Parts: sequence; structure tokens; C-alpha cells
Amino acid sequence: MTVDKEIFDRLISAKNVIDGLMNLEQAFRVYVASVREFEAYLLLASVDYLTDWSDENESMAHLYDSGDRKNADINFRALSILTASGAYHDQRRGWKSRAEFPVGIFANIEEAFSYEFRKYPSYRIVEVLRNHAKHQSVAVNRISFGDTKQYQDHGTQGALRLRNTIDPQIRVADLIENHHLRGETRDQMKEIDEEYICMKSLFRNYLSSMARGHEKVRMETESFLTDAIAEIDSAHGLFLKSVCAEDDKPISFLCAVSIDREIEEKFNIDPLFYEKLIRARKRFERLQNYRRSYVSSEMVKIKDVHYCDVDDILRN
Repeated sequence: MTVDKEIFDRLISAKNVIDGLMNLEQAFRVYVASVREFEAYLLLASVDYLTDWSDENESMAHLYDSGDRKNADINFRALSILTASGAYHDQRRGWKSRAEFPVGIFANIEEAFSYEFRKYPSYRIVEVLRNHAKHQSVAVNRISFGDTKQYQDHGTQGALRLRNTIDPQIRVADLIENHHLRGETRDQMKEIDEEYICMKSLFRNYLSSMARGHEKVRMETESFLTDAIAEIDSAHGLFLKSVCAEDDKPISFLCAVSIDREIEEKFNIDPLFYEKLIRARKRFERLQNYRRSYVSSEMVKIKDVHYCDVDDILRN
């Protein structure tokens, strides 16, 4: 089926909208994947510590080597978070050159991220930390393993349980010395009495902020996605009316191909093209409250489930 240039150009514009939104969803997913990898490694390292898992002899040299390996493993994952989040920001800001979206929505989106920057010191610190890790020192200075006594009842009564945690940390003084740290944030950090900052608190709060900002991207671009989908559906409907009247075979894949341009241009206009994006935009909404969540393997009483020999430590 042949369409005129005006329809074809509208299809190109619709394709560009969907492509741009999909690229940003993929960038955000990569960032979330980096946080997931960081958190998963902390869990594994905690279990290693709890089970005394080691392939080395218990000499001091081996213990130091084991600590260095864990430090490198955690820094690798911390750098992945910083790099992936930086890539997301760069791609989002690069939208300003896209003709498919008006300038106004960029201002609204950037204001959402600026709000998170202004409100949360953790957001500002992570932004400084990205530069710090690239040009001055690795993100994590120290790793702390700890056991906390947890009693069945409040206070120090009842059966005793042991909670194992791991805390990657960065030295406050190192960040204060970074010249990219702005005046207000620097002053706030100088008021911190502790020598180190917990990296988990930084990264988890930052992810919540990123998720809120990304949700603003979705809200501001929803109407443009709706129009792009309508354009694709309209072309798809016209094609089906033109072709399927002569051929009863179902159409499973549909492309638009230019015939009046110097370079042939071909792209997908099948509904499958945007359905993946619709599914992607429904993911990660819960991450806006990520800083309030944690993962635990403790045994908690569930209805209709029997627990063997743990009545004295089972949590209701």
C-alpha cells in the first residue's frame, strides 16, 4: 500500500517518539539493574560472613586479601551505579534536541530532578560521589560487618537472635575535600559528627529520588506516546483494510518503507513495536519508596505454614 509523504513523515515522527521513550526506559532499567547487583552482592557477602565461608587459610595475610577483594567487588558495583545513573541523566538531558517534544516538558522534567537535588542531601552527595570516584578515589573506603542481638520480646527479654549486616562506607572528610561539593552541602557535611557515611543510605535514597523523577518523565510524555500510538494504529488499520480484503492471511509484522528518498528508510509500524514500551512504563513505580524497604530472610509466622523447632525465635 502506498501513502503520501505527509502520512509517512507522521509515521517517522511517531516512531521517533516511541524510540526515544524506549531508549530512556532501557537506560533506567540498566540503572536499576546496577542497584540490584549492588544489593544482591551485599546479601551474598553477609551470608558468607554468617557461615564463615572462606577458601583461604585463616592467616592475617589471607584475611587482608579477602577484605581487599570484597572492597574491590563492592566498589565495582558502586561504580556501576554511579556510571549507569550518569548515563541516564545524560540521555535524558539529550532530549532537548529532539523535535518531537516541546521545550516546555523538558523544563518540567528537569524541575522534578532539581527538586530532588535541592531537598535531599543524599542526592547531592551521590552526584558529587560520581565525580569523586572517577577522578580522586574509589567510592567505598571501608566495609563494616556487624552482628546485632535481637530479642524475641522488646528490650532484652525472650529468645535471642543474631542479625548480621554489612555496611559499605565512605569517609566524610574525603568528600568535603572534593571541590565539586557545593557550599550548602559542604556545610551540611561538616556538621556530620560521624567519620563515615553509610553507602546503603545514599544509594537507596538516591534510587527513590531517581524513580520519582523518572515517573515525572512518564507523566509528561504520556500524551505524546498516546498520539504516536494512534498514528501507528491508524496506518496499521489502513493497511489491513487494503491488503486483508484480498488476502485472508493474518499480518504479523508490518514495516513502512520510503520510496521517494535518496536513502531507503524502513522501520517497524506493527503494534508490537510500542507494546513493549507500554509494558516497560508500568515497571519500577514501587521504587519511589525503595528507601523504606529492606530484604530479610528471618522466619516470620505465616498462616497455614508449619515451622519446625523455631517457636522460641519465630517472629509474629
